[in-house]
Amino acid sequence: MHTHIITPDSILPERSKTRLWLTCLALSLAMPILFISLQKLLPVYVSATLHGSVTQRYLINIFISGGVPEWLTLLGRWLLMRSRGEGFRALGIWHAGKWYAGIQASGMAALSASNNVRILQHFGVPLHSIFFPTGIHLLSALFVGLTAGLCEEIIFRGYMMTQFARLGYGKALQVIVPGLFFGLMHISYISTTHSVVAGLGIMVPTAILGMLWGVAYLLGRRSLLPCIVAHFLNDFIGVAWMLFLMTSHALHG
Repeated sequence: MHTHIITPDSILPERSKTRLWLTCLALSLAMPILFISLQKLLPVYVSATLHGSVTQRYLINIFISGGVPEWLTLLGRWLLMRSRGEGFRALGIWHAGKWYAGIQASGMAALSASNNVRILQHFGVPLHSIFFPTGIHLLSALFVGLTAGLCEEIIFRGYMMTQFARLGYGKALQVIVPGLFFGLMHISYISTTHSVVAGLGIMVPTAILGMLWGVAYLLGRRSLLPCIVAHFLNDFIGVAWMLFLMTSHALHG
């Protein structure tokens, strides 16, 4: 039985290494810049952003401030690839890859999610609500998981790692550099938490997690599916609840 193997050669490389680094930097900063911009603009046009209930503010943060920047960035990258006759399939989005890549990616997600669970329990969120959310918490968990799993994995693992491979970078740099850009993308947490230390406390572990998922991408012969599933599970279990607690603290703290 013939198995299709995804290779970097199916994607056209950027014109130069300098252009690639600048493109990756732009992609990493586009989402937080859009997020912070929306955070500044929304209160002008949507009164619930400032004066709404915790639930209203939370939904605005999840679906508009958080979701719109990621999907717009992904759409822009897709349109650019389409203009070059390429698509996300060439990045391995539907390629199952090797089973051990899925175990490695999911194992890293489980370690990350377990830390989120520990923090949430400290704040009084029961286990059944974390793993089996209902109502708006289920809706937001699904949205956060799908958005992060698709948008971030396609951009940081699929696109960036493939481009670094196409321009001759070794596997170590293919993993490390996109992982660092992945951590940088979460710089908006400095604004959200109002603390550089707290923001870095999120960015650094996120960068490391991104590198570990990058290893899974290579282990799976550039299959993006294990990383997408693992990232979805990581954000579904706990991240949406963490954002809810941040919104609640901003309103009452």
